[in-house]
Amino acid sequence: VLGDGRFEEAARRHGRAGAAYEAMRRPYGAARAAEAEAGARLELDDREAAAEIIARAAERYTALGATHDAARCRHLLREIGAGSRPHGGRKSRAGRKANGVLSPRESEVARLVALGQTNREIAVVLFLSRRTVDTHVARVLQKLGVRTRYEVSSSMSEAPAG
Repeated sequence: VLGDGRFEEAARRHGRAGAAYEAMRRPYGAARAAEAEAGARLELDDREAAAEIIARAAERYTALGATHDAARCRHLLREIGAGSRPHGGRKSRAGRKANGVLSPRESEVARLVALGQTNREIAVVLFLSRRTVDTHVARVLQKLGVRTRYEVSSSMSEAPAG
């Protein structure tokens, strides 16, 4: 209980730091401050607030193209028992599969494949098992209608993202 005051103060300060970064138009700094605030909220056992803050940070990182940071946030959301899509639910898998639209995760995997990363490297970056990455890569190839990893790069500009 004695430490709770310090974590409460830390959460407030990280929240103010995030607002300051926003005011300075430094979105990456704001997302990092949000992660730190969420950590303090978790120490206070405020899982709901922490999950909401971390989900927004993950969205911000994704928008910035900070794939590893976004994956770290989604990993934390899974660890604390929160979904990575708290505000909208999942899109229909059947709909995505039928119309060839890449899921958000498949889009991340496809981008990393296009950059020349191996499945093992992608697994590390996205905090996934190599087997899961193997499955995502196979789906990406199928949905993009290509046979090789090399062809993914040229097809990415033409493929709709989900």
